Amino acid sequence: MKVRGFRVELGEIESVLAAHPGVSQAVVVARDAGELGKQLVGYVVPDRAADVGGGEEIVEQWRRVYDDLYSAAEYVEDPQGVAFGTDFSVWKSSYSDSAIAVEQMREWQSATVDQIRGTGLGRVLEVGVGSGLLLSQLAPECQEYWATDFSPVTIDKLARDLQGLGVDWADRVSLHVRAADDVTGLPEGHFDTVVLNSVIQYFPSESYLRRVIAQALRLLAPGGAVFVGDIRNLTLLEEFATGVAIAHGGGDDPSAVRDRVRRSLSGEQELLASPEYFSALADVFGDIAAVDIELKRGLAVNELTRYRYDVTLRKGPASVLSVAEVSQVRFVDRDRLQSLLAGWRDGCVRVTGIPHAGLVDEVRAAHRIRVGQPVADGGLLGTESMLIEVGERPSGLLPEDLCALGRQLGFTTSVTWSAQRDCMDAVFVESSVVDGRYLTDVYSAPVPVVDLARCTNNPQAGLLAAGVRAYVADRLPEFMVPATVVVLEGLPLTSNGKLDRRALPEPEFVSRVEYREPRDEQEQVLAGLFAEVLGLGRVGIDDNFFDLGGHSLLATRLISRIRTVLGVEVPIRTVFEAPTVAELKLRWAELGPSRRPVLRKMNRKAAK
Repeated sequence: MKVRGFRVELGEIESVLAAHPGVSQAVVVARDAGELGKQLVGYVVPDRAADVGGGEEIVEQWRRVYDDLYSAAEYVEDPQGVAFGTDFSVWKSSYSDSAIAVEQMREWQSATVDQIRGTGLGRVLEVGVGSGLLLSQLAPECQEYWATDFSPVTIDKLARDLQGLGVDWADRVSLHVRAADDVTGLPEGHFDTVVLNSVIQYFPSESYLRRVIAQALRLLAPGGAVFVGDIRNLTLLEEFATGVAIAHGGGDDPSAVRDRVRRSLSGEQELLASPEYFSALADVFGDIAAVDIELKRGLAVNELTRYRYDVTLRKGPASVLSVAEVSQVRFVDRDRLQSLLAGWRDGCVRVTGIPHAGLVDEVRAAHRIRVGQPVADGGLLGTESMLIEVGERPSGLLPEDLCALGRQLGFTTSVTWSAQRDCMDAVFVESSVVDGRYLTDVYSAPVPVVDLARCTNNPQAGLLAAGVRAYVADRLPEFMVPATVVVLEGLPLTSNGKLDRRALPEPEFVSRVEYREPRDEQEQVLAGLFAEVLGLGRVGIDDNFFDLGGHSLLATRLISRIRTVLGVEVPIRTVFEAPTVAELKLRWAELGPSRRPVLRKMNRKAAK
């Protein structure tokens, strides 16, 4: 086959792609790319069992992201005088790319604090303390509060903030710079509560998460609890990506939305876990006596309350109450639920299939896009707001509604995920029956878990496309390097089990803006670095780094390459604010030189 005037053997390219340690299957096809002519496209399936390293790199890249965010001048100087423990400035909406409303974040903070209070407090260890959103609320009530973070900038700022407060409880706070899996010097069997809130999404792998949980259990005193909060639900990742894609580009063109969703899924940079992962941990760690998996509370509808959840792992010995085998009733409507509970005299009941007001429209939209139907604006799709009145959520209820109803009628209530994606289940237990015991088996896994790793994604796969393209470029001539590499969960097959080439997704060879080539050497170098990091054949000076598949981790790689090649230090916020080559060039005068030496080009032949 001839591509761009050269004869190429697709099988040879496929062999090199498949030889990459992170790839299990590979296919190469030549596609018509309009004015670009015929282009090679590589399709790869990640090897989930492969350990290709990179975990330390991901942790280090996230550390750089947060060092940069917390060391930014506007954050350090705090010109708005934000009170300690109330700065939500780094919490951005995926739907709008703007800050999540302060009112919604305050409710999120309050609900999380209440959940952790319910574990018993005492001596607390918080892993990944961040700006102190939880520390500020919990530390005054604790005997001891140990807080760690992998960002030295974060810990330094917290120390200054605590010193400036002049409160007596600050003496009970101990701050440490360390990664989540570093427990050197921490006392075993000492803590009553270990908190991992909104932090495991920055872990590089399932094995890292499992190791951190194992270490947390060893640090706990008997009967203590590990609170794992703000976990992103892997089961609903496609629905979340679809809602975000529609919010950004509309839902009129299902094919375009599907392509944006596919790129979002293949480039996912964070660790997500299905709820059954945590249910199965009780079989892995024998000292876990209870597992409680609950949805986020509150009257706000946003990505945090739609797609995240909390888990409490209780270490034995502990008095527990299993609700695995309680009576089940299918939800009909709120009035009949209230009547059911008002007359219930059998201790416990599980109500299933309760429509989640925040999920119904997003799950429906994802289904329509999946089957090729457009999605119109309307309902709660992509909205972020406080739904104070029940009438504001006609398509369902919120977890907070169920908890309020249970409390009104004398029940302890736990709200968890349902087998139906747009629904939730609620377990109501008469308070006299609970009698101080810890609930377990609140979440009912649809199928037994055989492999824990299958219950999480692999964040390193989000870096795979660029890594594979670079791998091929080191081993084959330039004309045999695919213009783009597409990561798929699996190769499409025909009914006969053969590769269905027509079902392979069409990649975007060009961005949505008209291509403009670099106008000088500086733009040429920057465009080349953009393309290198993104794993693309070319990038124009008006192409948006994030529209082409970039994300925070790839942004840190771009910053590193700019530092190495051009000797300039680019803050990560600058990449978000100026995500094109042309915009970044306009900011060049305000950027400082790197302290590291610039990489000089060498004549390799002369050096031999």
